[in-house]
Amino acid sequence: MTETPLFDNSLSNIIDFWLTLTSNLTLNSTLLRHAIRMSVVLCTSYIIVQCFNLAQGYWILLTSLFVCQPNYFATKNYLILRIIGTIVAILIGLPLLYFVPSIEGQLLLIIISGVLFFTFRNSQYAQAALFITLLVLLSFNLLDEGFNVMLPRVTNTIIGCSIAWIAVNYIWPDSKFRQLPKALQQTLNSNCRYLAAILFQYHQGRNNSVDYRIARRDAHINDAELVSVISDVLAITKTNNIFPEKIFRLLCLNHSMLSYISALGAHREQLNNQTILSILDSIIAYIESALNFALLNNQTVKEFDNPLIQRFQTIQLGENNKEQLIVEQLLLLINLLPEITSLIIFINQQEPD
Repeated sequence: MTETPLFDNSLSNIIDFWLTLTSNLTLNSTLLRHAIRMSVVLCTSYIIVQCFNLAQGYWILLTSLFVCQPNYFATKNYLILRIIGTIVAILIGLPLLYFVPSIEGQLLLIIISGVLFFTFRNSQYAQAALFITLLVLLSFNLLDEGFNVMLPRVTNTIIGCSIAWIAVNYIWPDSKFRQLPKALQQTLNSNCRYLAAILFQYHQGRNNSVDYRIARRDAHINDAELVSVISDVLAITKTNNIFPEKIFRLLCLNHSMLSYISALGAHREQLNNQTILSILDSIIAYIESALNFALLNNQTVKEFDNPLIQRFQTIQLGENNKEQLIVEQLLLLINLLPEITSLIIFINQQEPD
C-alpha cells in the first residue's frame, strides 16, 4: 500500500520557493538567526583583517565560519575542539620540522595529514583540526615559512573562535527563543495528540492515515527537540545541583511516556469492549488536564488518580491478552503523571542564573 508522504521538501516551483523563504523570515527561525549571525561574524572578521593588515588573516574568517554553529552547545564544542587541535598540531609540528628537514619527507607527511584530515573531518573535529594545521605548517615550510606561521595560526584561530563565541552569546542567542517551559508544553501536548490519534483508531479501526502519522511524527520530533533544548539550557545556565537532576529525571519520564504511548499505537485495533473504550476516553481527558501545567497543582493530580485506578480494578478482561496489554500500558501512563507534573511545577518555579 502506497502511503501519502507527510512532507515534500523539494522546491518544484516558484510558489514552493516563496513559501519556504517566507516561513523562515522570523526570528523564531533558527535558520534566519544563524544566517544573520554568520553575516555579522564574517563581516567582523573581514574588518579585523583589513584594519590590522594581517597576512594570514583569512584564517580568522575560515575559523569563525567553521566554528560558528546554529546553536550555543555545538558552537562551544567546536571552538574548544578547534583550539585544542590547533595547539596540539603546533606542538607536534615544531619537532617535525626539525627532525624531518627533507622535502621528500615533508611531502609524505603532507599527504598523510591530508588523508587523515578528510578521514576525521566529519566525525572527530579535534583530530581534523590537528591534521589540517599540520598540513598547513608543512606546506608553508616548503616555502621556508613554517616557523613563521605558527604564532599567526594560533592567534588567528583564537580570534576567530572568540568572534564566533561572542556572536552565539549575544546575537539573538538561542536561549531567548528556545525556552524550556515552551519546549515542555509542546512536547507534552504532542504526546496527548498522539494518544488521542491512537484512541480514535481503537474506536474506528486501524489505519495509517495522514493525521495519525503526523501526530506520531510530531511527538517524536518534539521529544528530540526537548533533548536539544535541555542540553542548551544546562550548557548556558549556572544552576544548583538539584535543577539538572530534576530536568534529566523529567526527560527520562517523558521518554517512558512516549514509549508507553507507542506500545498502545503498535496494537491499535478496533475494540468492542465498551468499558475499556470508556476508560480510554477518560484517560485522554485526564492526561490532557494533568499535563496542562499552567493550571496544574499536585493535589489535583492526586484527586484524579484513585478513581481511575479503581475503575481499572473493576474491569472484566477474561483471557483477552490484547485488552490486558492496553490496561497495563494505561496504568503505566497514569503512574507516571504525579511525578511528571510535580517536576514540571518545580522546573517552572526555578529562576536559573
